[in-house]
Amino acid sequence: LNKSTANLLFWRRLWNLLKITFPNRRSKESVLLFILITSLILRAKLTISIAGRVGSVAQALAEADFEAFMKSIFGLSFLAIPSAVCSSGIKFLTDNLALNFRKRLTNVVQKLYFKNRTSLLHASVAKHPLNPGVSQNGHIMDNIEQRMIIDVEKFSASIASFLPNIIKPLIELIFFVREFGSVVGFRGPILVYIYYVIAGLVLRAAMPSFGKAIAMQQQSENELKRLHGKLGAHIEQISFCGPAAIAREQQMFTSKYETLFKNCGAIFTKQALVNLIDGWLVKYGATLTGYFAISLAFFGSAAQKIENQSLTQGLNLIAFRAGFYVRNTQILISLARATGHLAPLCKWFCVLVAATNQLSELIEILSKNSNEIQAFKNADGIPPQGKCMVGDYIKYEDVSVVTPNGRELINGLNFEVKPGENMLILGPSGSGKTSILKLLFEVWPVHSGTVIRPQLHEMFYLHQNPYFPPGTLRDQVIYPHTIEDMRTRGVTDDELSRLLQSFFDNTPWDTIVEWEQLAPPMKLTIGIARMFYHRPRFAVIDHFLGYLGREREEFVYNYAKTIGITLIVISPSLNFNMNGNINSNGYATNNPNFFHSVLKLDGERNFRFSQLSSKESNNHQ
Repeated sequence: LNKSTANLLFWRRLWNLLKITFPNRRSKESVLLFILITSLILRAKLTISIAGRVGSVAQALAEADFEAFMKSIFGLSFLAIPSAVCSSGIKFLTDNLALNFRKRLTNVVQKLYFKNRTSLLHASVAKHPLNPGVSQNGHIMDNIEQRMIIDVEKFSASIASFLPNIIKPLIELIFFVREFGSVVGFRGPILVYIYYVIAGLVLRAAMPSFGKAIAMQQQSENELKRLHGKLGAHIEQISFCGPAAIAREQQMFTSKYETLFKNCGAIFTKQALVNLIDGWLVKYGATLTGYFAISLAFFGSAAQKIENQSLTQGLNLIAFRAGFYVRNTQILISLARATGHLAPLCKWFCVLVAATNQLSELIEILSKNSNEIQAFKNADGIPPQGKCMVGDYIKYEDVSVVTPNGRELINGLNFEVKPGENMLILGPSGSGKTSILKLLFEVWPVHSGTVIRPQLHEMFYLHQNPYFPPGTLRDQVIYPHTIEDMRTRGVTDDELSRLLQSFFDNTPWDTIVEWEQLAPPMKLTIGIARMFYHRPRFAVIDHFLGYLGREREEFVYNYAKTIGITLIVISPSLNFNMNGNINSNGYATNNPNFFHSVLKLDGERNFRFSQLSSKESNNHQ
């Protein structure tokens, strides 16, 4: 779908978004829009009154009447106050409309993003190394988090500016045409609008297409922001690859920026052409047409009407004509300005169309149910059909592990972990060690077979690279709990210190540092402390525990057993052998006393599950 196309789909999408931004007639946004329209009407009436005062000033100067001049000046200065307030208020109301639109749309997008943990599924699909992202109508959505901010802001600003930009000139046209027609007759406005129709047809014929260029510019900007974020996250790794890698990244960014600049240049060139034609037709051509329209009141039978009005009011005819001319010129200029404001509506509308389709596409993707994501179909195109059931233990029965791009890692996986019986998972990189646990935590769907597991809040997952939210050391340990949650559980800082004294010695709980910059052993220590604080029934440690040292690694296993945590440890393996003894990188993982079973993966869809306490094993080729 071309994002600049105003077809039936666009109008349906726009209507759906407007129902979000204007939920009912009594909403804050509806009230703000009503006040904005009222202010625009008041501003149009004030413009007419100011034009009358300016005409009175000209008439007083022509008559050399100082008293009338000062009276008109004071009247003009009095009208300037509400006019300035009105103009400032219109800008204030427009900005507040955009802000309230953004609030409502952000709430909707955030709720969809975090609803039923589908955000984790989308992130998993988008960031999977074998899958570029969630796709909708052919558009890659691997920068979905950035788009949640950018698309909402752009639509909110475009719709908030588009409404007054179309309402304001229409209101002014109604009032100015009526006022201008009442003094020069309706031949004047008709003459002016015949010219504007002709000028509009010429502009329409000469108007280039902005929609595609604007959509391409937005796409280039979004892509650059995504790439800059990705570069910042991996800059150290790229640096280790040497000058060639840095040169390659620089070349890629140069190419992307050249594309962006080319799109911007195309827009500026088209805009210059439009401004040239628009300036000549609307500014100068409209002015000449306006002079002809005003002249209708000074020549022919209409001139007698002015003479009669001057005689009736006892005014000098020349002075009256001067005031009449200045007043109606002011109205005509305002009428021309209002009509000129309608000229760029096509450009604004193209921006609105692109912003509407961008945001709607984002919301439609976030609204998808996880079972509808086509990326999880297997190689035969069969969608996930497995089951996930709640139990007091962990068991996989004939489970197939399928990646987001449909690649099957393991077929017919069977193993069981009972409470109190730790399990070790071994295998080379890419063999599916972590992928197995994604099914357990419902990050990926179960493609086939059955997974039995405890409630999600009874399990804990310690990632290879633990997440650290902004905040203190206390916030890191109790995450995702807040301090209020900790207090509700009856845990104080003293009790937290006694619980975790083996890890943090006398470090104050209000300590704040750059947590992401910590060394891997300290990150792992905080992750283990977080696990002990939450005391889950089952915990998965997807990390190399050898970082902790021999004594602390033994302490982790012993203390977890003491407080009733059953561990599933994912460990890298050196000199891997499916049929050999356990050979992993940690001290404690070489000791069978800490584990009751081991699951070995070879990266070729084969696994071996063995009970370490007996000679029995389960083989699958």
